[in-house]
Amino acid sequence: MLFKMAGVYNFVAAAVCAVIAQRTMSENIILSTEDLAINNAILTAIHAATNFQSDQILT
Repeated sequence: MLFKMAGVYNFVAAAVCAVIAQRTMSENIILSTEDLAINNAILTAIHAATNFQSDQILT
């Protein structure tokens, strides 16, 4: 929905996802790394937003 609405209104949209499960080993979430994964996703989003340059947009 985010990307569809961005396209409709000609906005730029992005998403950052955090991986908190070792899918190759099992389907279980590794609770000890959950906070780290979420923190890294937040830091990545902040970095992307603060270093955004419109000439880097792929069309």
